[in-house]
Amino acid sequence: MVMEQQFKERQRFRDEANEASGIIETANAVFDIVQKQPGAFRVFNKPGIASAIGKLVENGIRVGNFTVGINDLKDAVRTAGGTQEEINAASAVLYYAVNASLKMAQLSRGQGAVSNFERDLFQKATYDVSDSPEMMKYKSELLRARGEFDKFRWAKYKEFEKATKGSVEDFLDSRQYEEYKKQYDASLKKIRDTYIK
Repeated sequence: MVMEQQFKERQRFRDEANEASGIIETANAVFDIVQKQPGAFRVFNKPGIASAIGKLVENGIRVGNFTVGINDLKDAVRTAGGTQEEINAASAVLYYAVNASLKMAQLSRGQGAVSNFERDLFQKATYDVSDSPEMMKYKSELLRARGEFDKFRWAKYKEFEKATKGSVEDFLDSRQYEEYKKQYDASLKKIRDTYIK
């Protein structure tokens, strides 16, 4: 039973490290879109768009494939008088946001959260179409930091495992891991303090 639990925990570390590149890519993509086209986000406040987006996000998460509703979103933005630039920005941001929503929701519930501080931040960090461009950048930076931590943690665990033959539990109880958590929390705090005044 203990061995099975240790295997599952090791598997989770590895899976999160493998998913990290996609999470980092998503965070970078949203950040770049917001950085380059902050004005395009006014489309989300046009009449009829919020309800269309809410429906698409809900269906995208339930189906697990956001692309099925992207044409509906384009039609809704077009009907609301959106430009092609706004349509493109809305489609791209929402595609990435839905793909990131599941991870952010898990962290906000404490599933796989590194610390209580992280869980508390992520409870307020799910992408929302009503967010300002600065808030979208903030949430992207938090998500990117988590992806980078997942890759870092897996690399450090493999080093620990090789050097000590210790289990994941041993690693999580180690002084080194406590230090990694402190460094990670400090990086999250720096991001928060940059955006939240």
